[in-house]
Amino acid sequence: MDTTSRDSDDNQGMNAPAAGTRGAWVGVFGMVLLAHAPLIALYLMGLWRSPYYQFFPLSILGAFLLARRAWARTAIVQPGSPVWNVVGYAAAMTLLLTGALMHSPWLGMAALLIALATAAHHLGGRALLIAMLPAWLMLATFLRLPLSLDEPVTLHLQQASSVLASRTLDAMGVIHGLEGITIELPNRSVTVEEACSGINSLFSLLAVALFFVLWTRRPWWHAVAVMALTPVVVIMANVVRITVSTVYPSFASAEDHAVRHAMLGLACFALAMILTWSTDRLVCYFGAWTTDIYATSRHGRREARIAHTWPIGGRAATAWTAAFALLAVVQLAAISLTHASAPSTRNAPVLPTLGEDALPETVGPWRRVKFKTVDRAPDSAFGQHSQQWVYQSDLMQATVSFDYPFDRWHDVINCYRLEGWTQGGRTFDTSDGATGASASMIVADLAKPELQQHAAVLFTLVDRGGESTAPTQLADAPVTMLEHRLKRAGLVESGVYVQIQVMVESFAPLSPEMINQAKPLFEQAVNVGSRRWREKNGGATGTEGTR
Repeated sequence: MDTTSRDSDDNQGMNAPAAGTRGAWVGVFGMVLLAHAPLIALYLMGLWRSPYYQFFPLSILGAFLLARRAWARTAIVQPGSPVWNVVGYAAAMTLLLTGALMHSPWLGMAALLIALATAAHHLGGRALLIAMLPAWLMLATFLRLPLSLDEPVTLHLQQASSVLASRTLDAMGVIHGLEGITIELPNRSVTVEEACSGINSLFSLLAVALFFVLWTRRPWWHAVAVMALTPVVVIMANVVRITVSTVYPSFASAEDHAVRHAMLGLACFALAMILTWSTDRLVCYFGAWTTDIYATSRHGRREARIAHTWPIGGRAATAWTAAFALLAVVQLAAISLTHASAPSTRNAPVLPTLGEDALPETVGPWRRVKFKTVDRAPDSAFGQHSQQWVYQSDLMQATVSFDYPFDRWHDVINCYRLEGWTQGGRTFDTSDGATGASASMIVADLAKPELQQHAAVLFTLVDRGGESTAPTQLADAPVTMLEHRLKRAGLVESGVYVQIQVMVESFAPLSPEMINQAKPLFEQAVNVGSRRWREKNGGATGTEGTR
């Protein structure tokens, strides 16, 4: 009779949780979400503009489903230690305040993840924190990699995909050549970056794989194995996409055959999902499969019940609520001031076509020989648009290029690696302004040893105010240096950039004197590019030759 009564009470608790529990959930998690809302809204809008992370609505849905199930399966829990609650909330508030002052939505998202983990511990201690870990991991899937690591990761995967696709074409007897990530055919060229835009599916497929292993409650080692093999699956699917795009031209161009191009991408993503499921079954075959690592005892499976409406007490609750509310006000004020002092990044203006005569016909030993514009896919690592001037000297050729738009720091050397160049040295320098423009820049040595080609690239990025943003080794103030590093890491929203670069090529190794000959050309490009970009954004025009 006692056992039956106890089971009946447990079932009743499962179906009808206490009202205080609902109040605690709404109060704590509502406080956390509302306090972070301003920066998170900016962060999600930025994610939607990035093709790498447009899957985030599905990740939010997956996190909700996992949290809902975990809540129903968690045994009775007790509120967590107030000490750890204070540490967690203080860390979240510090990041949130830094994000508001530095206008960094990324820091706001990182603060939210810490605050949500703390809120779970706040409500249910270690038991609820562990139970909610799968949902937390799903939310973490759309936290952008710091230091702009998502870009080199995808670029390296493009290189691997292009090499394997080339070998597949060799096996099929298709005559072609591979130059970096460009497949050269007798009558056309196929750039893997464009034909293989499905490489962006890496992060979305990782999110799908993570949800699958969490929903099916695979053991941790099983989940790690499946996740580790997911990049291999992505490469296999994209090799199929590249091969089909190369053999059948009607699938290669998104502009001329948009429907076929999109259908091929969807088919390859579906293939990748099937291969992920197959990988899971393979891991099951080679190892023992624990069916439910979250299972509790037979009588322990009942809905969590928290005794207190606000587990940390009235005064503490009021203090935390006031602190987070104050941070929300700080965020709104910081965002308002930032947007009032700079044009909105939404619907950013595009640099107008400057034309051949925008740069001088001759600069020192250089003679202008050609001008062209290049349009690419919106998610191109090289920039969606480029305006290029080609100059010739007795022993060298130089290409001046304005590439845009970029919403954060962009390292153009990664792009040249995709074209088969290897990097030698890299230095930070500042032009002397002999032609009227002074700018910080990065100078990198490149080479293609097998072709006896040598090059040097001088580049910087210009923001909307016409200021170059390449990092230097000057003794900047600590705050300025911190801001530089945060911008380079992609953690600070810093507007829309135009990349200005000069690439000098020769079949002989470039001496420092030869590289110095390109600096006046670089200065002219920065002078014109920064002035025209500043004018386009409504800044002070000034006169050519002033910054």
